[in-house]
Amino acid sequence: MRWTSGRADCVYYFANLANGATLDLHHRLGFTELTRAFSFPGDPLRPGTGVLLRADLTTGQ
Repeated sequence: MRWTSGRADCVYYFANLANGATLDLHHRLGFTELTRAFSFPGDPLRPGTGVLLRADLTTGQ
């Protein structure tokens, strides 16, 4: 995230809803949930099983 903060204002992450450990970790890192209705080319998750998160890097997160 430090490397990205010098190049962008935010960073995105997506994960399986069933992976509570990674979702908890990313929430602690400053990520907030954007949507559960998204698609990404080549995304291995079935529709309705993923969550898209975003962290704002301009606030020092």
